[in-house]
Amino acid sequence: LLNRSEFDSLEEARAALLDWEDFYNNRRLHWGLKLKTPRQAYKEYAQKTEKVIEKAS
Repeated sequence: LLNRSEFDSLEEARAALLDWEDFYNNRRLHWGLKLKTPRQAYKEYAQKTEKVIEKAS
């Protein structure tokens, strides 16, 4: 996607960007996140944060 410089339409560009975003956030494993996807890492963070908030309430 990032190497491609032209699209035939705005819709084609949007679809390509959405596909890339889905891959990056939901399927690509990140070394900096201990081989988790960003979605997995965020979900774990959110669950831990919710537990801390519940205990503090």
